[in-house]
Amino acid sequence: MRRTINGYTILHPVIDGVIDYSTYVYEHRLVFELANNTKLRKDQHVHHINHIRSDNRPENLVALTRTEHALLHAHENGFHLGINHCIDCGARLQSWKPIRCPACASKHRRVKSHPTKDQLAQMITTMNNSEIARMLGVSDTAVRKWRAKYNLPSAYEQKRMNIAKSTAI
Repeated sequence: MRRTINGYTILHPVIDGVIDYSTYVYEHRLVFELANNTKLRKDQHVHHINHIRSDNRPENLVALTRTEHALLHAHENGFHLGINHCIDCGARLQSWKPIRCPACASKHRRVKSHPTKDQLAQMITTMNNSEIARMLGVSDTAVRKWRAKYNLPSAYEQKRMNIAKSTAI
């Protein structure tokens, strides 16, 4: 009898013609053992090469130790074990760190293009810093720094100018 648990196919063994529902075996482990004529140890994992848990063809399965399996998935997810180097600057990384050093990771996450002075000035006329920041996917502080860099009025100064314009009329 077949069922699936977390995408893995499981089989309930048949003992003397009766299905034993109290226990099960993973189909991929059984297929690997039969195809390679070997018995897997409990500490061995069977890895699906194409990452499809229900694809239990013998050519898609490989036996690994628990450590090898963890390292394989860690590497696939962008983590490395041991001494590695940042892919951007070549700085040495410690164990279980991402593929970039903290400085390069910070630069990599940054907004690639800032609005021009004219674009920011246009946005300022209709939106406050928080709204501009949300729209551009940055922080309020980034917008405040852009305003200072372009010598545009601060939010407080902008508010005062708007009030002065409305009272002058």
